[in-house]
Amino acid sequence: MLLRLLRTLVIIFPLIGLAQPPPNIVIIMADDMGWGDVGFHDGDVPTPHLDGLTASGLELERFYVFPSCSPTRASVLSGLLPHRLGIPAPVRPSDPGLPVDAPLLPQVLQAHGYHTAMIGKWHLGGANNPEQRPHYRGFDQFYGSYQTGLDYFTHEGSQGTRDWWRNDEVADETGYITRLQASEGAKLIRETEDPLFLFFAPHAPHSPIQAPAETVAKFSHLTGPSAPTYGAMIAEFDDAVGKLLAAITDSGEADNTIVIFFSDNGGIRFSDIGDFRGMKNTLYEGGIRAPFVINWPGVTNIGTHTAQLSAVMDLMPTLLTAAGVPAAAIPESDGIDLRSVFAGEGTVQRDPIIIGNHQYVFITSEWKLVENGITTELYRIDSDPTESTDLAASEPEKLAELAAQLSDRVADLPIFEARAQRRRRNQ
Repeated sequence: MLLRLLRTLVIIFPLIGLAQPPPNIVIIMADDMGWGDVGFHDGDVPTPHLDGLTASGLELERFYVFPSCSPTRASVLSGLLPHRLGIPAPVRPSDPGLPVDAPLLPQVLQAHGYHTAMIGKWHLGGANNPEQRPHYRGFDQFYGSYQTGLDYFTHEGSQGTRDWWRNDEVADETGYITRLQASEGAKLIRETEDPLFLFFAPHAPHSPIQAPAETVAKFSHLTGPSAPTYGAMIAEFDDAVGKLLAAITDSGEADNTIVIFFSDNGGIRFSDIGDFRGMKNTLYEGGIRAPFVINWPGVTNIGTHTAQLSAVMDLMPTLLTAAGVPAAAIPESDGIDLRSVFAGEGTVQRDPIIIGNHQYVFITSEWKLVENGITTELYRIDSDPTESTDLAASEPEKLAELAAQLSDRVADLPIFEARAQRRRRNQ
């Protein structure tokens, strides 16, 4: 009897000791996609793949990003307010860019056995400093551009110079870049055997407004001079998402892959911002509240929603913990771990969220304070998400309370100075 028990324990204990393999992580980040540009927010352009991802996952209805692209990208990768990194606005070639000593999400994952890759637009420096390029910042592979405003067909930037790279070499390729990026991402997913972290950040639907003629023709019914082409860009983006999702299924890793989708900031003049006020480069909801979906098999409940207050800074601590990275190896961040929210265990209390460019908003579960030049606005954002009624005059005590908290929270952030219509770090 004792011998039989020992044999049973020998069989059971090794099975207990087998750890769940680290999840693959795929972040899909659109560029300048508005709240209402997706089908699951009643957009005019069908987005069946994004809609399917939403139907099988969890939507965060109050997920905040920064009002322009470089700050959000810096925050995704660092978990920090981008102002701490000297990035309050889009990075220009003359700007310092992402500091080389900032610990990044791909670097930590790489050190813990992940194969790391980025496909898309970097826009965090590196055009003049190779040490700032993604291939040197924790990504085993990079495929895309260093700067912004890329021609979708010629792969040239605003200065007429080719800006299309594979790792650290110029890629001499032709084709519509959204399709090239989708093919690259699908191939990577199918071929990677190690746990994979893929940051898929294509240029679409950022300007220039360009799309293949055959796709534009499908949206000729949309009104407005650029509406059919913009609609085609949304459709091409959704097709790219579909290719990635199909590759995940083909890889046999669908049950162990976290897929996240969101936009880096609010929409541009061609996009649909829903009922919100403002758009890209503003601090109103249309500029900083992004569509967000996470599909995490075995964790997120199918077709669910949450009003949890959340922000792009939360991704790094959440994903590193999900990947099994020891707490001691997780860099300090301005975010919180959202795993319990993703698992449907209710909302969690958190500090107010600070979002900004050269001014700031201060967001709680109920209130939103908006710095607007020499004035400050106040909204009950839980019941007035369209920011239709400024309560600054009628709620002076609440205004003063939140303004004092904001002032205290940003006191240690770098000071920026105005230069033309942009600001850069004044140190």
